[in-house]
Amino acid sequence: MKMVQVKKIIMAYPDKCLNCKLCELSCSLTKEGKIFPLHSRIEIIEHSPMIKFPVLCYHCDDPLCAKICPTNSLIRDSKYGLIKFNYNTCIHCRKCSEACPFGAISIAIDGKVFKCNQCEEVMENEPAPQCVLSCPHGALEYIEPQDDVHKKREKFVDKYIKELTI
Repeated sequence: MKMVQVKKIIMAYPDKCLNCKLCELSCSLTKEGKIFPLHSRIEIIEHSPMIKFPVLCYHCDDPLCAKICPTNSLIRDSKYGLIKFNYNTCIHCRKCSEACPFGAISIAIDGKVFKCNQCEEVMENEPAPQCVLSCPHGALEYIEPQDDVHKKREKFVDKYIKELTI
C-alpha cells in the first residue's frame, strides 16, 4: 500500500518570528470559536528575545506518535496525508505527546490530546491555514513539500538546538 504524501505543509521560519502570537490567537479562534491560546495548535516558544520558535505538528513521514499509540489512534488521512487522531479509539493516555520530538501534541484542560491538522476543515475554501494567513511577518508559509524543505527544517532545528545549549 502506497503512503499518501502530505499535499502541503506549514513551513516555519523562526528567524522571521517576532513573537506577536497572532498565529496562536487565530488558531484558537478558528478551532475553539474563541480566543483561547492554551488550546492553540501552534505555540511560539521564546527561549530568549532573539530566539523564538513556532512549534506545530509536522505530519512526519514516519511519526513516532503513531508508532507508540497503544490503540493505533493516530492515522494518516487518505485525502491530505495528514496525521490525525481517531477520537473514537483514542484513550488519551498521552504517550503520543511524550513521543513527539517537536512537542507538538498538547493536552487540553479536559485531558484530551490535540494537535495541528492544518485547518483541514477550511482547506477547501481557504488558501492556507489560519496561522499562516494571520502572520504579518512571513514566519509561516504554506508550501508543497519538497526534499529541500526537510533539509531546511533540520537546519533550523540544528541551529536552534545549538543556540539553546550555549
